[in-house]
Parts: sequence; structure tokens; C-alpha cells
Amino acid sequence: MKKLSLVLACLLSGFLSFSQIKELKYNLNDDGKNYLKLTALSQVWVRYNENNPGSKVYNDPQSESFDIGIRRLRFQLLGQVTDRVFVYAQFGQNNLNYLSARKVGSFFHDATVEYAFVPKHLSIGAGLTGWSGLGRFASPSVGSILMMDAPLFEQATNDVTDQFLRKLSVFAKGKIGKLDYRMAISNPLPILSSYGTTVVSAVDTTLSVQYATFSTSAPNNQYQGYFMYQFLDEESNLTPYTTGSYLGKKKVFNIGAGFVYQSNATRSLSAEACEKGKVRIAEQTVKASRTVKIGDVVVLHRGPWQQTVKVVNVIERRIGPALVKDFMEDITTESELEKYRLYQLAQSSFHFKGGEGRPTKKERRDLDDYTTDW
Repeated sequence: MKKLSLVLACLLSGFLSFSQIKELKYNLNDDGKNYLKLTALSQVWVRYNENNPGSKVYNDPQSESFDIGIRRLRFQLLGQVTDRVFVYAQFGQNNLNYLSARKVGSFFHDATVEYAFVPKHLSIGAGLTGWSGLGRFASPSVGSILMMDAPLFEQATNDVTDQFLRKLSVFAKGKIGKLDYRMAISNPLPILSSYGTTVVSAVDTTLSVQYATFSTSAPNNQYQGYFMYQFLDEESNLTPYTTGSYLGKKKVFNIGAGFVYQSNATRSLSAEACEKGKVRIAEQTVKASRTVKIGDVVVLHRGPWQQTVKVVNVIERRIGPALVKDFMEDITTESELEKYRLYQLAQSSFHFKGGEGRPTKKERRDLDDYTTDW
């Protein structure tokens, strides 16, 4: 029964998710080489799921679930407005279902202009774009991935330092024989403006030199590229999005490699806290290289409250977070813990989901009452 349900769900999902209308085209000259096109795409998912034991929906245990949702809605406007100038814009939304906010925000996914310095071989452009490196499906074409969703593991910074894999970039693209290339210099978005991320949720974890996260400091430029050699049929690079399936219309065999580089993109939480002066021993701020000894009292500033721990054993090598408690004693005062509890209460009381708009004036005053004394 489980296998039958899964197969039916996959078939139905695939059938309803692949629905793209034919493009509308307006020619700007007689031969049609200069044009504007408008396309639209809607992916509707209808899913039935047998849930794992203990699964909950709105806090209610559910052994199975059924939902209908708009996975993606896209409108594309693109055009070869002159022999050398190409423009591309994409507008839409993601993930409207019964668990999402009622008015999920629509936004521009892409907005670029490019100039062909050497037609076909070298074009340079700029804007909000998916011209990125690392892998083929770092920028997948959602209209041709059938019932499968995009392989997010190839999108290393998806909605962390970019906007759903798009970045503000200057890019170069082109073809040299069978070699297709793309390169970009991007200005990453700060981690603190990532959807659902606050200062506290970005840094408020158990500090350990074993783990790193995206740095909360101002991001440095990101450099990326992807190169693929197309042995068989040639693929288009008109837009950054690579095709999932040609449904038998092309024979494709490529070998590709890519890279993404950004200096100081990640930092160990402990090192970053030390660099920002949030860690003190004996009333002195310390560097990450500071040697600790048994009996040292370490004070860590965590926003509106501070945590105090005493070193009871020395770590000779990196360990997992679960073992940290064996090397330190938490001696944080009750008054500081109360500040932490009040802050958590304020965060839960004044969390605004995307698409719900800004806080009202009253809500801002109430929020100030929670925070101004800290």
C-alpha cells in the first residue's frame, strides 16, 4: 500500500507540476532577430504522504497528510532588444500551501542586462542573476526538471547569502568551440538578512571550535565559475538555467567543473565571538588563540544577556558539542538566565513571517518595552 501511494503521488505530482504555456513573442524588426518574449510557468503539487511515526501538523499527530500547493509560479520577460543587447527578468513566487503564510510574497528572481562584445563567444552583463558556479544544477531550469525538485545540495548558498540562488553579480559567459563557460563576481547578501534569521539565531548556539557557520561580518566578494565541455549536442546558454531533460530531443554528454570562492565566508563561532570582543577572561577580552587553564572563568556576551562558565578540564583535541559539558561548568547567574528567558519570550511574541508586512506602531512600542532596558 505504501509503495502504491508513493507511486500515485509521484505520477500525479509530476503530471500537475509540468505545465508551461507557449511563449508570446513580439518581433522588434522584420527578420525577428530582435524580439521580446513573455513566458509563464506554474507548478502545482498534489501530494499524499504516509508520515513517519510521531509526525505532527499544527501540533496534532498525523499518520498521513494530503496537500495541494503552488510550488512555483513564474513569469519571464526576455529579449534580444538589439543585435548585441539582451535583457532578462523573472518574477514570481514559491511554496504557497496550507502551511505557508496566506499571502506569500512575490519578488523578482532575476533582472539582468548583458552586452555581447564577441557574439556567442563573450557576453558581459550585470544584475540579480543565477549565473553561478560549482555545478550544472547550481542554476536548474525549473520548467524541465519534470516531477523532481531542484537538487539543492548543488546550491551551496541557497537563500543564505543569496536570494534563492540568485546573486547581485557581474558575469561573463560564452562558448569557445565545444567549451561552455560562465564566470561571475558577486556581492553576497549578509547572513543576517536571510529569511527567518535574526542576530540571535545566527550566533546563539553552543560555541565550539569544531564547527563553523556563515560569518555575521560584512561579506567579502564571491568569485565563481563553471566550465563544461559539450561532447555531443550543443546546449543553449541564453539564460543561466540548465535543462533537466530534453525529452529525447537532444543527445547530451558533458563533463564540467566549477568553483565558488569567498574569503572569510565562514568563521568558527568561537573565533568570531572573540574577534568581536564578546569573550572575556578575568575581565579582559581575549583572542581565539588564548590558552585556557583549569579554573578559568569565561564570560560570553550573548546579546542582552551573558553566559558564564568555569573550565573544569582542558581539551587536548577537538570534540563534539555533546561532550563539552564534561569540560566546563555553567555558573551563569539566575538574573542573567532570566534576561535570556525574557528575550526568548520577546522573540517568540514578535516574530513576523515573510509576506505579513511591517510591525504596526503599537507593536513597535511593545517591542521597545521588551528591549530598551537591555
